[in-house]
Amino acid sequence: MLDGKTSQSKIDSATGVAQTTISDWLAIFVKEGLASPPDEYYPSHRALFTLQELGIDLAALKKRTKKSSKTSSKATQTTPEEKPSIAQPGALEKYMEAEKNGTSKQ
Repeated sequence: MLDGKTSQSKIDSATGVAQTTISDWLAIFVKEGLASPPDEYYPSHRALFTLQELGIDLAALKKRTKKSSKTSSKATQTTPEEKPSIAQPGALEKYMEAEKNGTSKQ
């Protein structure tokens, strides 16, 4: 959905991921060179690579079930200093899985 046109709130609505989490992820994606920030041509963030180019299996992502909304979002939040570099192969998937499971470092 990072096509440069879709807003964070629309991504929130479509995925069920909180807008604040999406914003945190987008900041990391921009820092790591995976996405470009909004600019004069694109009003929203734009992915610079496809999931396939990053070695992420879309079919595996679709098989995941959504986490219960009763889980506190504080349990899965980390500070920017604690977030791993996602430039390493597989690090993005591990980070997102830890966020999903609430096992990221506090």
